[in-house]
Amino acid sequence: MVLKRLYILCFALACCASASAITLEQALEKAFNANLEYQISLEQIQKAKHTEHIAYSRLYPTLSLSGARNEQLSNNQGAENDTGYQARLQVNQTLYDPSVFNGWKKAELQLAIAELSFLRQKQTLTFSVKQVWYQFLTDIALAQEARESLKRLQQHRKNAQHLYANGSIWRNDLLQADVRVARGEQSLLIAQNAVQRSQTSLNVLLNQNILTSVTAEAEPVDLDWNMGLEDSLLSAVQRRPDLKQQSLSVKIAKKDKSSANATYWPTVTAQITQNNLSDDFEFSDNSRNTQLSINMSWTLWDTMANVSRNKAAHHDVQIALKNESRVKELVQQETHVAWLALQEARQNYAVLQQSMAQAEENFRVTEIRYKEQLSTANDVLDAQDLLTSTRNDLLQARGAFSIARAQLELAIGE
Repeated sequence: MVLKRLYILCFALACCASASAITLEQALEKAFNANLEYQISLEQIQKAKHTEHIAYSRLYPTLSLSGARNEQLSNNQGAENDTGYQARLQVNQTLYDPSVFNGWKKAELQLAIAELSFLRQKQTLTFSVKQVWYQFLTDIALAQEARESLKRLQQHRKNAQHLYANGSIWRNDLLQADVRVARGEQSLLIAQNAVQRSQTSLNVLLNQNILTSVTAEAEPVDLDWNMGLEDSLLSAVQRRPDLKQQSLSVKIAKKDKSSANATYWPTVTAQITQNNLSDDFEFSDNSRNTQLSINMSWTLWDTMANVSRNKAAHHDVQIALKNESRVKELVQQETHVAWLALQEARQNYAVLQQSMAQAEENFRVTEIRYKEQLSTANDVLDAQDLLTSTRNDLLQARGAFSIARAQLELAIGE
């Protein structure tokens, strides 16, 4: 048992040694700089920007230059074999093609969706860090409470040993005190392991070695923070990035429908070509011709493929509209659930605060009665268990309130 106590003490010291204390703001800043999922979202934005640039560039003319060498290998007319050189400069410009313009606008909308996705990823990461952070703080507090509880149990055993030596209590009371101390040591070990697990989760979010020792600086919790249900629902509908993404998806579907309609009409392009022909590579003696052409392409019959494409695009618009309505309902439901959870967490904490005061008073009175031999050792141990469990519940309720608040903030898109 002595070795076990030494192990617990060494474990606690190892957890605290070389640990760097950070605040929640510092943890969030580090997560934004290092979290891999967050960095992937940033890359998606850069990719969408380049895609939008490609679509936009199709609105402008293209310039191409080509060259060729022509070698006549045989001629049955008796003429001499000769070599010719050709250089061509060509400019192409789309004059009328709705699909090109719609493609650019669609790429713009997709860029906006990528930016909203990044914003939602940032909100989700913020919640994940807060959730792990508050759990980490709760586990640290529970481990501290386990240490304090073990001290109380050890003091009770010391008192029991003294009373047993004086013949004031039975041996089974002393044995029960020994058993409770052993259980307290086990509870402390479990609580310290919980701290290590929370620390590992935090290190993963911060993209650092999972064995890195960190300590969290506790910050005051505003238990009076509240937001009305109607305000929460309104804020969620107005601010949720994923709901805005659905609105943009509707616009993209409408652009696709417009592009499908455009297939009923011709496309017009302009082309300017300049050809240089010469018998020598230096083009010292060359012939030049320049051509301007306006090309129109109009599909008159394609076995009803355009009609089918147009109808399919119409259904895509209807699907996008229904998805938007569905996501709006889910966002409101999520917000309502998060709001109710916050109210429950606040009420639970208030009730446990009252229970905590009562448990402390009960333990104090029971200890006095025990010293005066007016109550048994079992009464003291029961009071000790009640005090420990109530304090643990209070600590967990405090962390649950912070997590519930972070969950509501995520639900309303804050």
